[in-house]
Amino acid sequence: MNVLVLNSGSSSIKYQLINVETREVLAKGLCERIALKEGTFIYKDVQGTLIEKKLELPNHDFAAQLIFDELFSEDKNFSVEAFGHRVVMGGWYFDDAVLIDDDVKAKILELAELAPLHNYPAHAVIEASMKIHPDVPSVAIFDTAFHTTIPAKSSDYALPRDIIEKYKIKRYGAHGISHRYVAEMTKKFFEGYEQLKILSAHIGNGASLCAISHGVSVNTTMGFTPLEGLVMGTRCGTIDPAIVTYVLENSDMTAHDFFELMNKKSGLLGLSNYSSDLRDIYFKSLEGDAQCRHAMEAYSDSIKQHIGSMVFSMGGCDVIAFTAGVGENSAQVRELALEGLEDLGIILNQDKNDNVDVSDGLIADISHFKSRVRILVVPTNEELMMAMDTKRILAEQTGD
Repeated sequence: MNVLVLNSGSSSIKYQLINVETREVLAKGLCERIALKEGTFIYKDVQGTLIEKKLELPNHDFAAQLIFDELFSEDKNFSVEAFGHRVVMGGWYFDDAVLIDDDVKAKILELAELAPLHNYPAHAVIEASMKIHPDVPSVAIFDTAFHTTIPAKSSDYALPRDIIEKYKIKRYGAHGISHRYVAEMTKKFFEGYEQLKILSAHIGNGASLCAISHGVSVNTTMGFTPLEGLVMGTRCGTIDPAIVTYVLENSDMTAHDFFELMNKKSGLLGLSNYSSDLRDIYFKSLEGDAQCRHAMEAYSDSIKQHIGSMVFSMGGCDVIAFTAGVGENSAQVRELALEGLEDLGIILNQDKNDNVDVSDGLIADISHFKSRVRILVVPTNEELMMAMDTKRILAEQTGD
């Protein structure tokens, strides 16, 4: 079975066409910097074909069509038996992956208010895939599903019970597909040790930490929406909620205006006043830009602050695993995030950290030999996890 996995992020679509029986990746690529300047389209396949284009990518629908045009062109014409779609917010409706129908699509849109940077793009890509291949089944795999194991003491907000129940308010989290993959790969790295307490650090344009004890999520930094927690590319992360009412009462901004500001104009973009992409900010900081340097430091310090809360949530830590675009590729962020934690037994090997290369898909250990906590860089593979979930759900539907 060939599954085309479409991983829609806030500013990207990663895709892989995977034969789930052999786990061979027949073709893969990326559309990144969607709705930003100088977008990139990348396509690679097993025949060695490489296509890279620099072009404007105005929205996710446009980007998805580029992917389909390449994969299903006459000279390639790959077969696809199923689509697997990443959807961030499953909310109170979904605790597992599900076959997509009109009702599921409607619920994804209903929940988009809680994850506007992700559910809307995911819905657009789902519609595009169902339009080009209406007879091919599509499966939604939800980031929030992994976090349904978080105990109420950690998932509840201290609001009146009637408000919580009426509006279904709780910590839903996100990045669960990646956190689950990191947990499984880390366990394999340590030859199946089941009792590991893992801090999974999914650090990218969107970012979250997850406390994973005995293989299940027990806490995470993202909350009712993906806005809570770490400083991110365009999201502010955790702030004093009184800031919202203070600004609204002393300005002509509406609640919607401020929500858009927190989601799309804050984070690295707001602090740097330059870009939401850490690569842009890093190179600008090397040129001496003080605001970009400050943005990078605040981004990293936010990770450090939340490491403490996640470690204490699970009563200690055996492994810190960095993953995702920034976590895998930025030695500077890893260094800044762990700086000063030596007394907690978290000691980075500077040379190993500076020379990490996980392009081969293998885990890198960047711990100092004196570190009580192992520090890893684990290349995430949400797409493989999604492909296997897609196969499982379709098998359950057919009874195979």
